[in-house]
Amino acid sequence: MSLIHFLLAILRPVLIYYDIVMHNWAPHSMTKDVNKRIFVGGEIENFFFNGLLIAISDERFIELMSVDQFDRGIRQAATLMSFWTKVYCYVFGYESKTEKLYKGVAHGEDLGYFFTYANERKTDPTDIKVSEILVKLWSNFVKKCDPTPHFNNTIWHPLNATASNFNYMSINESMVPAVNPKQKSWEFYKNKWLEYGDNNPDLMTTY
Repeated sequence: MSLIHFLLAILRPVLIYYDIVMHNWAPHSMTKDVNKRIFVGGEIENFFFNGLLIAISDERFIELMSVDQFDRGIRQAATLMSFWTKVYCYVFGYESKTEKLYKGVAHGEDLGYFFTYANERKTDPTDIKVSEILVKLWSNFVKKCDPTPHFNNTIWHPLNATASNFNYMSINESMVPAVNPKQKSWEFYKNKWLEYGDNNPDLMTTY
């Protein structure tokens, strides 16, 4: 059993409660209206779990937490900041073959490729390659305010606040320019803000 699934097993009684009290899924910053929160909470539950019990749907629960606690807020914050300055976004998707306590790529895991922790020294050739890519990108940005001035014929485009697409770089064993990460869930939350939000939907919060 992975560490993540072990923690979810401990939290299972709490997740049963969330199966019953649906308004808890609604972001507090969306609406304070209890009736609206019940409706939107039910729609969020249906979108991510499609009728399955939350308490026994570990992978779907992890996806909900990823979208609600990280993806949605980061994308909104980056979009707002891009009105005033260049913003370069990326999704780090490299999963090391080195043994880990959990499956997948965790929030902040990319930091381990910039810094060497006392209990972890990278020896896998692909890990070292990914580390070199990241260090080069950030060094370029520090020196030239551009992560890819001359980098393997790859161009990392900054966000355009008024464009319909959200530019980002997918960083794995190689780098691939892409647009609109997890677009389906992003549009879902945007539509919920339009339908249930107490404020201007363009002011969807970053938390």
